[in-house]
Amino acid sequence: MRIEKLHIDGFGIFHDVAMGEFSEGLNLYYAPNEAGKSTLLDFIRFTLFGYPRARSDRRPPLAGGDHGGRLWLRSREGQALLVHRCGNHDFSVDLIDQNGSGESLFANLLGDASADLYRNVYALTLDELRGLEQLNEAGMENRIFSMGMGLGSLDYGAFERDLHNRRDRYYKSRGKTQELIVLAREIKEEEKTIREQSAKLETYERLSQELEHLEKAYQKARQEQATARQFLEKSRALVKAFPVYVEWQQAVNEEKALSSYAEKPGEVRDAFREKESRLTQLEQNLLSLQEEESAHQQEGKIFEELDRLPVDRSVLVELTAEAKQYRENLANRESRRREKERLGEERDKRWERMGPVENRDRLLRLEGLYRLRQEAEALQAHLGQRRNDKNEVVRRQEEGSLKERQIREEIHKLEEQRKNADWPEDQALAEREEWLREARFDLEQALAKPTHPAPSPKAILSEWPTLLAGMLVFVGAFLLWPQEKVWAMVLGLAGAGVLAFGFIRFRKTPSFTHPTIDARKLHGEIEETKQLVEKVKQWQVARASWEKKLSEQQAVGEKMARQIEQLNDEEARDQEAWAGLRREFGLPEDLEPAGVKAFLDELESLQSTVHKEREVSRNLEHCEEKIRSFLERVRQEQPDISETPTPAQIEGWLEDLREKDKLAQEKEFWERKGKTLAERRKNLLQEQKKLQQELQEALDQLGVSTAEAFYQYFQRLKEKGEWRGKREQAEKALQTLLGVTEWKEEIKTLAASTPETLESQRAEAENSAKESEEQAEELNRSLASLTQERKTLLQPDDLFARRNRVATLRNELAEKTREWLATKLAIEMLGRAKQRYEEAHQPVVLRETKAFFSRITDGAYQDLRLSLTEKHVSLVTSDGRSRGVAELSRGTREQLLLALRLGLISEYEQNREPLPIVLDDLLVNFDPARAARIADVLTEFSVGRQIILFTCHPHTKEMFVKRGARVVNP
Repeated sequence: MRIEKLHIDGFGIFHDVAMGEFSEGLNLYYAPNEAGKSTLLDFIRFTLFGYPRARSDRRPPLAGGDHGGRLWLRSREGQALLVHRCGNHDFSVDLIDQNGSGESLFANLLGDASADLYRNVYALTLDELRGLEQLNEAGMENRIFSMGMGLGSLDYGAFERDLHNRRDRYYKSRGKTQELIVLAREIKEEEKTIREQSAKLETYERLSQELEHLEKAYQKARQEQATARQFLEKSRALVKAFPVYVEWQQAVNEEKALSSYAEKPGEVRDAFREKESRLTQLEQNLLSLQEEESAHQQEGKIFEELDRLPVDRSVLVELTAEAKQYRENLANRESRRREKERLGEERDKRWERMGPVENRDRLLRLEGLYRLRQEAEALQAHLGQRRNDKNEVVRRQEEGSLKERQIREEIHKLEEQRKNADWPEDQALAEREEWLREARFDLEQALAKPTHPAPSPKAILSEWPTLLAGMLVFVGAFLLWPQEKVWAMVLGLAGAGVLAFGFIRFRKTPSFTHPTIDARKLHGEIEETKQLVEKVKQWQVARASWEKKLSEQQAVGEKMARQIEQLNDEEARDQEAWAGLRREFGLPEDLEPAGVKAFLDELESLQSTVHKEREVSRNLEHCEEKIRSFLERVRQEQPDISETPTPAQIEGWLEDLREKDKLAQEKEFWERKGKTLAERRKNLLQEQKKLQQELQEALDQLGVSTAEAFYQYFQRLKEKGEWRGKREQAEKALQTLLGVTEWKEEIKTLAASTPETLESQRAEAENSAKESEEQAEELNRSLASLTQERKTLLQPDDLFARRNRVATLRNELAEKTREWLATKLAIEMLGRAKQRYEEAHQPVVLRETKAFFSRITDGAYQDLRLSLTEKHVSLVTSDGRSRGVAELSRGTREQLLLALRLGLISEYEQNREPLPIVLDDLLVNFDPARAARIADVLTEFSVGRQIILFTCHPHTKEMFVKRGARVVNP
């Protein structure tokens, strides 16, 4: 996955800033200090993995804008994503090439990477290269171990921490809240409580018997209290119901007095009233209709003299519509004539531009132009590529010929050199080498065997005091050097002078004489022969080298000649294919692939022009036919019209016909209206008669003769209904007060009572209910006091529950003790396995790190060991010494940690999507040689990945630009 571009809405010092285009490989962002490089690095971190919880670490916008921005990403498979994230935790991922959310794809691309891993491994500043402790924060140690053990994406650190947490959760020395300690404490407390409660069982039994007697007495008092309350409620209800009873009795009497009026539905009265209203309205409508018929007779006098229309009305409508088309067709005929002439001229010009063509009709009918264009373009591309290849090979062949001539000149110079030097032939040179070996042996033998005795010991010993004095002075100077450097130098010079004088005297003393061979002369001959042999051998080596180069260059020339011949054959095949394509489509013989595009463009335009011309001709003929058809139709209705009438003449004739048609339509409307009025009068009379009959039938049903008596009957029915409603309302009230089933019996009691007797009964019931309630309350207080005393003394259920709880706690304690022991054993076994693994193996990622670090330091360190259990890194120098990280210089330590991160990235991305690597000025503490090697390492490492490097140093920029880095500016 790589970043293609980014846009910052608001983040730190940035506001509305766009940056791109980033590419795969090495990208360089060069900017001075305070330009926001670290801010930009944090923006990439936060947008990919989320903003930190602390608001102070989120880099809020200082120059305005919404806090956040967007990243355009592209996966290794080519899928494009747009990631948008804000400081308020708003987050979205969109698929650019298709609709929908891309959050699941984004999560798959990030894989197992976390924010800490990305911060400490992928997005680095100098702060992340402080020391080995950064590996713990990123979880790198655990991931290194997991990868080396073949555990894949398993987080070994989390697994190990979980085991330690489980162990400490069960038991911890001097702990107070661990589960085993808490369980033991709870068991002890429960057993103590059980012992205390067991001693109170006898007293508890006595209190239980007393409670039983009190409970029976309390239940009896409660029953008496309920009976007294029931009698009191009944007395109160009778007092409230007496006024309602009086109203009920009145309603019953009044309803009985109106019982002679039979019930009739209210719809009968409403229907009678409605029919009366309709009858009155009908009479008014008949008067209005008579007036309207009189006025209609007066209007009809103007149509008495109207003649019949000369044409049918449907024909008039058709002719009116066709007259409009006639005007349009006349205009279209002229425009199409002009268009046809223009297209004909354009067609002739295009034929002229295309040049001489044998079969024009075939070209106009030619199809498959798209295939022809594609094949011609492909042939043109092939021909152009082969010509370029041939030109390149010819150029290289010429360069090779020039190089071959230069090689031959060098060989010729060597031949001339040997002729001018007068060197011996190869056989003579071999004899010279043999003589040289023998002469060296003779000279060594002669120098090793003296023929005269050495000088006397007395002559040699006479010079030893001088030499010994010089040596003593020189040794004294050496001993004085650490304290008195000036005197030591003086003595040293003096001693050197004495030694030199002694040696001169000693060398003048004759030593011995050489044998009779002239060693000096022999030595000169040997040196002269040696130089001659070396020169001849150097010449032979040079000649062999040039002859080898000549042979290689001749082979290259032959290969290029074969390539040219092959390219010529391929070009001939392409030309033959093009000729076949020309014949297939009937193209001109002189047409080349390079001109096919222009020719086909012109041909397509010509075909389009001819097609348009034919279409215009058909439209013109169709237009002429419509004009002739319309004129024939007009002459059928108006034979005396002119041969070629104008649209105005046609319109005048049609206007006269329309005026006559208008009057005819008005007469037809007047006749229809008369018939309608007569029909209405007939209907109104029939409806009037029907209503009168229905009203009389309604009066007969009630046995009345007038409408006034009809309405009085319904007034009495209304009063009867009102009294019935009052009776029913009173009955509902009595049912509410006295009971739904008991109210009829209680009415008899009310009928035999008076308000005074009912009030006396209520007072007596209240006194009885008060006495029973006081008695029940007294018993209830005694019962509650005794219950509380027994409850305070002992709870048998609680005692039983506590015994069960002790048993449960003991079982839980045993189970968790087994789990604690198993966890301790797992931690111990895991530690031993990890230690054995570190002793026998090193993870693959460390081998990668070792290779990177050795290359950066130019082999200064030959081995690298990492102990994950002891958090210790050791390095072995080229001379075999072991050094720790603390012994390294700051620059070397940062180079080690950078190499370790590159090794982790290389191993981590074996089966995962590569993530963008962002580095902020990591080379500031490196010397030029190691910085250059790191630049080479990063350049190679960026192949198939994306590295974004921030720097403010011009020399760093120049170093990476020389290696092909892409410079990206905002």
